[in-house]
Amino acid sequence: MEEETYDGIPVSELRIDSVEWTPEQAGHIRTRSRRYPGALDIEPEWATEAALDPSARIGLDPATKTGEGIRVTGWSAGARRVLTDVLLRRSIRRPGRGLARRPG
Repeated sequence: MEEETYDGIPVSELRIDSVEWTPEQAGHIRTRSRRYPGALDIEPEWATEAALDPSARIGLDPATKTGEGIRVTGWSAGARRVLTDVLLRRSIRRPGRGLARRPG
């Protein structure tokens, strides 16, 4: 079976270096319980911890409409639990090629 790739990079080689939040995105995850009764409201810092967990599992997100989502599951000490984040790239570091920025 051939390994999945993200923008030509094998998923097993993807690394998350940083996570950035717009005020709208931060507000969205902080108010999850308004949309999903009983859901946990998530602080952006917790989701960032999970995404940057060195032991995090990274894979493609099949639910992302654009096909550009990355699903990252990792430990958040602040939340005291494992969280799954769906990330969209702003830029991607290519081995041996420096930083490639996404247009726009």
